[in-house]
Amino acid sequence: MKFWLLLVVYWLGSITPVLAQWDGEDPVCPVPVGVQKAFQDRYPDAEEVFWVKGEHDFRASFFENGLSREIRYSPTGQWLCACTYLELADLPSTIREFLARRFPDWEIPSVLFKMEHPDHSVCYRVHFDLPEGMLELTFNPKGVLLREKLDSIRDE
Repeated sequence: MKFWLLLVVYWLGSITPVLAQWDGEDPVCPVPVGVQKAFQDRYPDAEEVFWVKGEHDFRASFFENGLSREIRYSPTGQWLCACTYLELADLPSTIREFLARRFPDWEIPSVLFKMEHPDHSVCYRVHFDLPEGMLELTFNPKGVLLREKLDSIRDE
């Protein structure tokens, strides 16, 4: 009896973190060969790779050189975008200065990342969790605010 109880406790402990991270997308068992090859060619030193299948893409979350990253590929293996998650100190100073001026009393943003696209364009995204929803700010590398979007929270 003790064995089964320990087994159940172990199983619950191991499945809970996985379910906590699940955002409704289907985990992928078979990743297309072209997608796997494109990923391995681009990120040979990737560690702790976790794949999910999005609605129109395949996403790999992983660590590389101590950085948390996510990359998206089309089903044919075409690179769509890459995100590198950042600390506040890693943002360009112009963006940090903008945030300090515009939101002096706000807490630290909940998510910060640098987004790179195949056309070599780069933008930075800053998310704030607010009582009325998630505020997403998009900046260019020079710190110019390109977009401000509030996704309101709806009770369903």
